[in-house]
Amino acid sequence: MNNLEWWSPFSGTHIDEFWLYVKYFLFMVAPGIMIYAAVKGLDFLVNTILDAIHDEKKEEKDNEDYDVYHY
Repeated sequence: MNNLEWWSPFSGTHIDEFWLYVKYFLFMVAPGIMIYAAVKGLDFLVNTILDAIHDEKKEEKDNEDYDVYHY
């Protein structure tokens, strides 16, 4: 048995290594990807809400300026 056959997940005789890679992906990599996506989504949501609040305050200020200068 050469070294290439030993680590190959598709060698057929070492299917346990393949399942080890699958378990590693499912329990280590996939949760990391999901956590990253959740944090990015939450960041986008918070920034959207804060931008909407900021735009609303800016619009109110613009309306006040319009009332002051156009009467």
